[in-house]
Amino acid sequence: MITSAGQSLHFMFMIWDAQTEQLLPVNVAGPMRVYNDESLVGRPGRPWPMISQGMGFHFGDNRQFASDGHSGSLPEEGTYEVELQLRPINDSVVRKTGQFAGRFEETVTATFEFEFTQEKLETVNERTETFDEQRRGSAAAAEPMSGGKMGRNMPAMVLPPAEEYPGELLGQSVDGNPPNSHDAEFVVSYLDDSRLAPDDTGYLLVSPRTPYNRIPLPEITLSVEGVVDGELTETIDDELGHHYGIPADLGESASFDLVVDSPPQVARHRGYQTAFLNMPPMSIER
Repeated sequence: MITSAGQSLHFMFMIWDAQTEQLLPVNVAGPMRVYNDESLVGRPGRPWPMISQGMGFHFGDNRQFASDGHSGSLPEEGTYEVELQLRPINDSVVRKTGQFAGRFEETVTATFEFEFTQEKLETVNERTETFDEQRRGSAAAAEPMSGGKMGRNMPAMVLPPAEEYPGELLGQSVDGNPPNSHDAEFVVSYLDDSRLAPDDTGYLLVSPRTPYNRIPLPEITLSVEGVVDGELTETIDDELGHHYGIPADLGESASFDLVVDSPPQVARHRGYQTAFLNMPPMSIER
């Protein structure tokens, strides 16, 4: 992507597990380096975790290129090699369960090439989509990009609908909508017996996502207060996906508050700049 600020390139990376074909919305990006003819071009740096309506959760950063013989901020035409270091996913980052347990324990480096030409630049500009003026300012979201549109097969970048989660959905409105806080939706499900709780006991699962297109919201600090108290643990699971959870024993008519102690610690593309920030607690009753 070409940005208008100083004519820089915006690099975007999506990371998923090849075995389960699940997106991994976890902050694992390390340093990124770009090379041309084995020479480092531009400054090394670490991409930021981001959310956008079209790209979903990804890592991104703007890069300006200054190289010998080139006076502008875009790279010279040619082939470039990119190295992106991926850090381990350990317990200090997120809990891994199911098929993810014991995996992603080592630092690895992903590499790929891209070709930069004026022709490709013009093609990107031609593919830019704009909204009809009559839709601007209305409550909605752009459709997430599909793998085909991006030129390859990719896993789903959105979370499942609430009704596809196991257990008993809690806090639903009369219209069947999940609890919400400052535009974000929170699917809340109680599992009477779960392998994610000690001795396969009760488990409270919470899945925060954007409205309309169900993009995951990682790096939130969540807690519960009431008949169950404590901080929820950010988790990735091959069956339940990305969510936050805590062991719980909820009886009939049990109630508690779901508290957002800190909002998503991610950068935001256009459309999300002011969303998911001041997030009041939600009252939940079984």
